[in-house]
Amino acid sequence: MNRFDAIVIGAGHNGLTCAGYLAMAGLKVLVLEQRDIVGGCVSTEELFPGYRFNTGALELVGIHGGPVVKDLELEKFGLTFIEMDPQIFAPFPDGKSLFFYKSVSKTVKEIERLSPHDAKAYVEYVDSWSEINSLIGMTMLIPPPPLRELILLAEGAEAEEVIRKLVTSAKQILEETFETEYLRAPIALLGPGAAALDPASVGTGLLAGWHSVFHQLGVKHAAGGNGMLCEAMARCVRHYGGIIRTNSIVRRVVIRDNTAVGVELSNGELIESKIVVSSADPKQTFLQIVGPDHLDSNFVKKVEAIRNADGITLRIDAAVSELPRYTACPEGMAAESSVGPQLICPSIDYLEKAYREYRDGRPPEKPALWISTPSATDPTLAPPGKHVLTIETRYSPYTLKNGKSWDQIREQEGEKIIDLVAEYAPNIHRSIEKIRVESPVDLEKRLMLNKSDYYHMHMTIDQLFSFRPILGYSGYKSPVKNLYLTGAGTHPGGSVTGFPGHNAAKVILEDLQPTPS
Repeated sequence: MNRFDAIVIGAGHNGLTCAGYLAMAGLKVLVLEQRDIVGGCVSTEELFPGYRFNTGALELVGIHGGPVVKDLELEKFGLTFIEMDPQIFAPFPDGKSLFFYKSVSKTVKEIERLSPHDAKAYVEYVDSWSEINSLIGMTMLIPPPPLRELILLAEGAEAEEVIRKLVTSAKQILEETFETEYLRAPIALLGPGAAALDPASVGTGLLAGWHSVFHQLGVKHAAGGNGMLCEAMARCVRHYGGIIRTNSIVRRVVIRDNTAVGVELSNGELIESKIVVSSADPKQTFLQIVGPDHLDSNFVKKVEAIRNADGITLRIDAAVSELPRYTACPEGMAAESSVGPQLICPSIDYLEKAYREYRDGRPPEKPALWISTPSATDPTLAPPGKHVLTIETRYSPYTLKNGKSWDQIREQEGEKIIDLVAEYAPNIHRSIEKIRVESPVDLEKRLMLNKSDYYHMHMTIDQLFSFRPILGYSGYKSPVKNLYLTGAGTHPGGSVTGFPGHNAAKVILEDLQPTPS
């Protein structure tokens, strides 16, 4: 029987990050991935001959704010990034539009065209949130401290303001900061909207400030597709002696005397290991792979109470003959409008209405849209003169309550989304040559995500920091000895950062250090 120092369940970017650090430390590491490719939610696949799509994460931001790329020598293993600047283009139904750039001053000049008040407010917004994000950033690469300790990092009146912003809603913060929807709406979509949350919900305030990080870190994608990030991570793991097995489904963690001693695969194969690391979401890890019989009943209840999204998006991937031509795009700026994500979200009320319909189990009549055209800056993703286009909705429910199934309405919903894009870019219909529409149910099957929740669990203040995944187990450990956790369901949460993988590896290596005599 094979025996390893560490088995990592899942070859998503956090699983591979953790495996990379462990392998570089000299551990004999095995990574088990149930799909036929590595990457999880950070993958690139050829859906049509010659067309390569980012079939998970569409942009990369957080990964540039930490040590993972440098520590794992990912550039040596073939990773390069392409900067997206302008970072965002937001067209509006009234014919106006807004570009966001990496440069704050350049963005402010853009905003001045629409609202001098909001231009001034934007500078204050970026400055204040940069300070808060710097405080929060101090906790990103360590097991999360109790929330009270995080607050104590701020001083005096500033601490009170930090508390207020953490517990209030994104909508309240944005409405008291900006006077126009030209700022409120895209920032709401970039924050709580991206995470499948209602911008009016208490506890989403923290996500209202996420956009300020874009100016600090930049918005990029990996040359050749974002999956090249995980391909480089996989090369790192293998270079340092690790083994990665795809098409390997873990049926259960083998537990003896409340200690993880290996795993059993779906084919019955048993593999022994000193430790096991799961990058699956907490519910899958504890309720399926470990099993309630090995856990205290109170712990099981807490895991069952974890709140996660009931679906996030309907996704369209299309091979197109030309990029979207937005009627609201200023003359001479067509090329720039396709560089970064294109956001269709006229107002916070529009986003809220879509959320209410989603919450009620109905595909929104008019969802907010996140559009990506990475071939605009990376021509290797499509044949000459052609492009790849991805559209994600916010929001689309996993559970339908209209008596129909997604198999019945998938294509109809896809047509509805294309029609909505056409209201802003009329050339979209004639440009589509091939198309794939995926429902939340399809995404769950492809990505093996519980109800296709990219974030594993809600990113609200009561499920972040020391509350993630549950209070008492935020330090990447579990009630089962030698079973560790990583992934988006651990601190600091979702988004492509590699921080959960880095932090879990750090805890594991500290635990493996011999105790001084």
